[in-house]
Amino acid sequence: MDWNPSMLFNPLPNPNRDRSAQPAAAKLFLNWQLSKERQTGDGWSVRTDVAPPTGLKRVWQYRDADIDGFPAFMRNRAEAERTRQQMTVYIGEVEGAPTPGRLGTHPGTAKP
Repeated sequence: MDWNPSMLFNPLPNPNRDRSAQPAAAKLFLNWQLSKERQTGDGWSVRTDVAPPTGLKRVWQYRDADIDGFPAFMRNRAEAERTRQQMTVYIGEVEGAPTPGRLGTHPGTAKP
């Protein structure tokens, strides 16, 4: 897999909204993030009424942005490691404390 800009897109919702000390502020921030004004600013929009950046396809039209194909990608350890190394070149080594061990919405469940 060659690197493409869709790898920087995170389609997952923000889990911090429900744990925020200021839920109203978190909701306001997310509403702003999803507003048409903000979504036309840069990068890909999650909105269907906002065109992708000039010269690029919609994010879901990139082969490597397939959420359902992600588990299969991760099973190919050589490919996953090569991608990790490419991302390290672009954004640097991972820094900071390890994650607190939260395994996500469906831990231990993989799509076939």
